[in-house]
Amino acid sequence: MIREDTARSDLNDDVDTQAAEDGEHPYEQISCPTHRGYKLQLLCTKENFTPALLCIKCLIDPATQRAVSGNDLVYIRETISKALGNEVPDSQIQAAKEKLEKKFAELTSVDYLGNFEQHSETQLKKLEREIVSMKESLDYLYSRFKQIFDKQFKILKEKQDGLTAKTKAFIDEQEEVDNLRNSNPKQIMEAIRGISDLKEYEKLVRALYSRASLNEGMTEGTKLDEIFEIIDEIKSNVTALMNFRIETDKLRGKQLRGGFVFFSWV
Repeated sequence: MIREDTARSDLNDDVDTQAAEDGEHPYEQISCPTHRGYKLQLLCTKENFTPALLCIKCLIDPATQRAVSGNDLVYIRETISKALGNEVPDSQIQAAKEKLEKKFAELTSVDYLGNFEQHSETQLKKLEREIVSMKESLDYLYSRFKQIFDKQFKILKEKQDGLTAKTKAFIDEQEEVDNLRNSNPKQIMEAIRGISDLKEYEKLVRALYSRASLNEGMTEGTKLDEIFEIIDEIKSNVTALMNFRIETDKLRGKQLRGGFVFFSWV
């Protein structure tokens, strides 16, 4: 009875004998498509590496040397020799087949893609709700700060309008005072008796009051002091409001607390 390893040796000897007769090794019959005249000698076992079959010139290419290591390369002749010299038992092939079938059945028994698709939709809807909620909070936040700024602007506008009115009244009054400077007491009394309009009468009396105050060297409590006070107040308020800062950095990556965000004064 012929031993199995002897039979394998005879098979290899037959292959080598045929190679000698053909003038080349039977495992190196295919020429390299990249380097004509060079036979394919090596197999690269690295996953997804192409081309998988290499000639000696492919091997010395710097790009190949950077991409693969010696452990990734086997000789084609050795691979074929081992395959021809080692018979895989039918039971082992069947076991591998059954294992594959079992794994594939496990995969197909559960709708993994469907589950992932449903999960994706759920997460996107959740995100959409959060975005809507955050938008509502941001819109509310914007409206609240707009109300604050509008209110402050309205107050400042009213003060500035009042300042303008007081300044105009002061200038008109000073013109009236200037007119009275060249009038003697008799002329002034005649002017007073000739006034029938209440506003004109008030205007004249105020002018006389201003003239009397100036004659006495009084400046405090006059309309001019009121104007200066309003000017200083407007400047002070604007300076304080210009130092107001909304902390927008807190909006990035952080959830709003009840629709509000902290603010600071610089």
